[in-house]
Amino acid sequence: MSNPQRLRAELEALFHSSLMGAAFIAGGHFVRVNDEFARIHGTRIAALAGAPAGEFASDPRQGAPPRSSYQREYVRPDGDRRLLMIEETTVEGEHGSPGRLVTVVDITERQRHATELENARALLMRAVDSMTDGFVLFGADDRILLCNQVYASTLEGFASAQDMVGMHVESIIRRQIAHGQPVPDDFAGDIDSWVESRIAQHRRADGVPHIQQLSGGRWVQSIRHRTPDGGIVVLRSDITTFKQSEQAAQLLAHHDPLTGLPNRRLLYDRLEQALARAHRADEMAAVLLVDLDSFKPVNDTHGHKAGDDVLRITADRLKGCLRSIDTVARFGGDEFVVLLDGLTSPEDVAAVAAKIIDAVGRPISPPWSAAPDVRIGCSIGVAIYPQDGTDPDLLIRLADAAMYRAKQSGRGRFVYHAAPA
Repeated sequence: MSNPQRLRAELEALFHSSLMGAAFIAGGHFVRVNDEFARIHGTRIAALAGAPAGEFASDPRQGAPPRSSYQREYVRPDGDRRLLMIEETTVEGEHGSPGRLVTVVDITERQRHATELENARALLMRAVDSMTDGFVLFGADDRILLCNQVYASTLEGFASAQDMVGMHVESIIRRQIAHGQPVPDDFAGDIDSWVESRIAQHRRADGVPHIQQLSGGRWVQSIRHRTPDGGIVVLRSDITTFKQSEQAAQLLAHHDPLTGLPNRRLLYDRLEQALARAHRADEMAAVLLVDLDSFKPVNDTHGHKAGDDVLRITADRLKGCLRSIDTVARFGGDEFVVLLDGLTSPEDVAAVAAKIIDAVGRPISPPWSAAPDVRIGCSIGVAIYPQDGTDPDLLIRLADAAMYRAKQSGRGRFVYHAAPA
C-alpha cells in the first residue's frame, strides 16, 4: 500500500473511531458520516450515505457563518429526544464545491446529570434553610461554601447568609468581636491570641460541643465535624432558653424561693470557702445566727402572707448591713445566718451585729393592709473562726447556742460564744 493510500486508511480509521459524531454535508445531503454520528442520529450508517441532511444541513451560500457552535434538541426517528452540542465549519469538498463539516456531541446525559445535580443542590439548600439549627459548611481552606440564615442570625455583625459565602473563618471571628462579642477576661487586651484560639478550636473539629455567650445575653452551642475531603461542618444552636432554665434551676437549688437569699446548701459551700481563705491568709471569719424576735404574733395577727412580707423585708435589711464579700442566708423559718469574711479582729463583728439589730428593729409599714406599723427584733449568737472552732457545722452550732443565751438574757442583743481573746 502506497503512502497516500495508507494515510487515507489511517484517517478513515480515525474518522470512524472518534468519540465525536462527524458528518460531511454538501448540497443538503450527507456525503460521509462516522459511526458515532449514525448512533447519535439513530439511523444505520449505510442508510445515511447520500440521504437528505434535513435539519443538520445549512447551505453556506445562504449566509451561514464559516464556523458556528450551538446547542439544539434533536428528535431521533424513534422519537427519542436528545440534546446535542453541534459545531459546523465550512469546508471545500473533493471537487472544489463548498460543504459543511458537522461535529456532534450528545450531551443529553451530561445535561441530565447537571440538572439532577442542580436539583439536588436546590433540595439541599431547601433542607438546610428549613433547619432550626444554624448550618455551615467550610471548605478545606476554611472558607464558607454553604450556610443557612439561622447560622447568620446567631452571629454578631451578619445579616445575610448569602453574603457570608466565601468568607474565611478568621474574618468571621474578627467581625463578631468588632460587633460586640464578649472576649474572655483571660484574653482581655490580646484580641489576636483570642482569635488564634478560636481558629484552633474550629480546626480541631472534634465533635465536642462548645458553648459560648454572645452579646445581649444570648448563648449558642457549636458542634464541628471534619468531612472526608477536609472541610468542616458546623451545627450551631441557640441555647439561650435552655441556659436561662438551667440558671433558674441552679438558682432554685441554691437559693430560698421566698427571700432570694442563699439557702443552707449554698451557705455551707460559701462557709467552707471562707474558712479556707481565712486559713491561707491567717485571718478570721465569723458566723452570726440571727433569730427574729416577736415574729410569731405577725403571723397570728395578720396571716402568713404578712409574715412572708416581713421575712422578705428583713432579708433586704440584712443585705444592706453587709459588705459585698459577706453572705446572709435564710437558715429556716425566721432564722438567718450571716457569714463575715476576711476579719482581722473579733471586735469587727460587734459593729455589724449592732447594725443588724438596729435595722431589723425599725418599724415595718404593712404592705398587706392599712394597719399600724409592726415591730420585730432579733437576737444574735456569734461564733468566730478559728478561736471557737474550724468546722462549719461546729461554728453554726456554737452560734446557735450563743443566740439562745442572747434570748434568755433579754433579746434584742448579740452574744459571743466565747468572749473575744
